[in-house]
Amino acid sequence: ECRVPLNASWKTMQISGVATLTNVVLVPAGLLKSVLDAVKEDVRRVEVPYQRLSFVCREGRVMADPLRIRPDRYDISFSGSVGLDGSLDYMAETPVTRKLVGDDVYKYLEGTRLKLSLEGTVTEPKLSREAFEDNLRVLIRKAGQSLIREKGGKLLEDLFK
Repeated sequence: ECRVPLNASWKTMQISGVATLTNVVLVPAGLLKSVLDAVKEDVRRVEVPYQRLSFVCREGRVMADPLRIRPDRYDISFSGSVGLDGSLDYMAETPVTRKLVGDDVYKYLEGTRLKLSLEGTVTEPKLSREAFEDNLRVLIRKAGQSLIREKGGKLLEDLFK
């Protein structure tokens, strides 16, 4: 469904609509494969659960409700905008998994989500390495703080036994 005013230039027009996704299965390639590789997920197919996505085009950018995909037993969501000029400004958000951080660290980060910045253009998309490294630093700090609390609590228990 879509409504497009015919009396406006692409810079001033506003378009709104709804897309319904049903029975969609993706084969990872391009940017999707880059995201899955970054989170250490090796899958041959990705299910897109049924969803209705509202979208709007305003000031030369198309923004939609977050898109959810399911590469395994968890969701990855994509949100942001695509410019009519082909520019890309998206964020992929995925849970931190055991595969990504390993068993020792996972217990401190379980339930945490990792944000990946997707930039560039539709024809040449890329993951932002700088944003990915910033996110990893935050996760490492969070895991370290949890470990310190755990070890500090145990040390206090041992001192006052």
